[in-house]
Amino acid sequence: REVAAMNRENFIVRMQLEAVERFQERESWKRLTASDVEILQNDVAGLPSEIETDDIESRLFDLKALKMQLALAEGDTGTFEKHRRRVVEIRFIEMVIDQLTARGVMEPSALYEAPFSSVHAGGPEALFAGKSNVIEGIFEKLKTLRPERLAEAG
Repeated sequence: REVAAMNRENFIVRMQLEAVERFQERESWKRLTASDVEILQNDVAGLPSEIETDDIESRLFDLKALKMQLALAEGDTGTFEKHRRRVVEIRFIEMVIDQLTARGVMEPSALYEAPFSSVHAGGPEALFAGKSNVIEGIFEKLKTLRPERLAEAG
């Protein structure tokens, strides 16, 4: 699917056009030889594709959820908790992005109120414990997006 979405007019894709065109056909995937795999790895993998990035992000999130399920099934609570915590962190950041997209600005104090408090009652310091660079990054970004800062920059 990714190879099929490669734009033949893209100058980077054109440099490997013969390989791309060959593997854009579904039939060519039915019997891959060792040589085919080598061509895919060396010449085709990593070329720009026109697949929506949301699809890739969704797949990465699904992979994280699958890892959680496998850890739970294997009784590995440490790994399960690590992945669960990462999912919660991702959700928190997504909520910050959603708020900024909807409103353009956000007071840092909002991180301690609903809906953020429903993700983690302890706020970003507790959620991202031991990750001071993440915490500082969130607050710095919110500070730069304050109306008075935007007016200064504009």
